[in-house]
Parts: sequence; structure tokens; C-alpha cells
Amino acid sequence: MKPLKIFIAIALLSTSVFGVDKMLKSLPLRTSLIAKIDLDAIKKISFVETLLNDSSNIKISEVRSAIQSYAGLDIMKIKQLWVFTGTENEFMFIARGGFDTLPVESSLRKLNKYGEMKVDGVHFVGLFDDDNKPGKKNMIAILDDKTVLLGEPEFGKKYLEIFTGKKTGLGSKALKIVQSVEKSKNLIHAKTVNLFIPAGQENNPFLNNLEAGELVVDQNSKYLTARLDADVKDRNAIGVLKIFLDEALKKAKAEKNPKQNPVVKEGIKHADVRTGSKGLILQTKFSLTTLELIAEDQLNGLEAIFE
Repeated sequence: MKPLKIFIAIALLSTSVFGVDKMLKSLPLRTSLIAKIDLDAIKKISFVETLLNDSSNIKISEVRSAIQSYAGLDIMKIKQLWVFTGTENEFMFIARGGFDTLPVESSLRKLNKYGEMKVDGVHFVGLFDDDNKPGKKNMIAILDDKTVLLGEPEFGKKYLEIFTGKKTGLGSKALKIVQSVEKSKNLIHAKTVNLFIPAGQENNPFLNNLEAGELVVDQNSKYLTARLDADVKDRNAIGVLKIFLDEALKKAKAEKNPKQNPVVKEGIKHADVRTGSKGLILQTKFSLTTLELIAEDQLNGLEAIFE
């Protein structure tokens, strides 16, 4: 079992003494995207709640027990999972909730491939080998008694420098974006902060024209709904981009692939594109019934993480 995989498991299954503002204001200048996953709300979705509270479901119990034994972390007590990316293909997760971080620290100190970093103002910072990337490491930091950070070391170090007051972070304009996500009541809410063009995509006309992006996921009685807003720099190009995406969706809907992921298939089936005043809006939905049917497969995948 690996620290990064634990955070992936938390995301799939699913207030600090310093305050939310300090956590958000500590983001590095090169933060490109932020996302808040409201695990408390997700756990209240009918079939998720039933699944998690089913005492006869051995797989749920095994995953929960395995993580708690390995890292001292009770994933059912996590209230929010934040995801951040940087402009240099970096990542960082922050888990916040009602768990006790003392068992987390105790469990992490017992791991073999572990090295501790000393950061003034932060109680515990550890470096762990990334088994998926030989020679690379991941950082875990306990920010306070209810908050745990995991991320790539350089991105994490930048964050901790700001968190401890040694450097400054995002400007006021970027912080308004960040704080709007913090205040939202959506199941999942993500926004771009600083856009960048990934390596190899420098000539991509859509990415070069992209000004801002926002993803919102919510639920109603029968569906999980998703809406992606893509604002573009050249408003005159909106019509052409819509035609391009309409054709791509038409082709995807016509494709017959029996091995296609059922969630992807459902998303494509219900997807449609429309124009907005600033760009394009892509909307889709996922049947709660379909999501419930594939939940067992997801649990099987989680089991494999801990083998």
C-alpha cells in the first residue's frame, strides 16, 4: 500500500485550527487548478450511504481497515478532499475532517521507505518513495490536528513556505477564484487558477484560446449532473468551436464499443454542447442506478490497491 494510493482510494470512496483561509492562501503562485470534493455530501447520496453503512459488506470494511492499519487514517471521517495542480505538472491533495492525526503520524513513522524533513512551523513532514516513479518521492505533511497534505515534494515545499509565512502566495484575483470554490455547496467544484499549455500541446488551437474553465458536479433525485464551462479569449470563435465539439460528440455517440466504461458511455449518451456569452458549456448526467451497478467493480479495484 502506498501513500498516494491511499488518497486515490479516499477520492474513489467517497475544519482546522488554522482556518480555511490560511489553507487556501498558502497555495503557490504556480497553482493551475483547484477542486473541492465534498465527501460528507457524497456519502449522503442514497446508494453511497447504503453501501457505506452495510455492515455485511466485507470489502468496504477491508479497505477502511487496511488504510487505518497502514496510515492511521479513518477515511470515513474525512469531510473534504481538496485537489490542486501546478503549472509544472504537479499535484497536491489536502484531506480535512474529524480524524485524529496523531495515529497518522505514528503509523507513517513506522514505514520503511521514509525520510523526515524539518520545516519550522509544521509538526510533521515526511518523504516517501513513489513506487510508480522510480527515484521519485511524495511528501506527506500534517498541517494541524485535522488536516493532512500529500503532494509532490517541490510543490509541497512551496506550499509549506507560504503556510509558515516565509513567502507569499496567490494574489487577490486568484484568491477570489479559490474562495469561490471554498464557499460552494456542490458535490464537486473545480476551477482553473493559472492556465498553462501542457508540453506537446503548444499548437492546440482550443487550449491556446482557452481563458478559464469551471466544472460543477451535483445531484438530483435520479442523476449526478456535470457542467463544464470553457471560457475562450476569442468570442468570435465560439460558433466554430461548437461545430467542432458537436461533430466529435456525434461521432462518439455513434461508436459501438462493448468494452467501453459504462460511466463514460452514460456521460457521452447524455452530453450536449451549447454556447454561452463567454464560451462553451458542456453538460451531461449519470444515472444513479448505473453508478450503483458499477459500485461493486469500483470496490474490487480498491481491493487491488491494497494487495
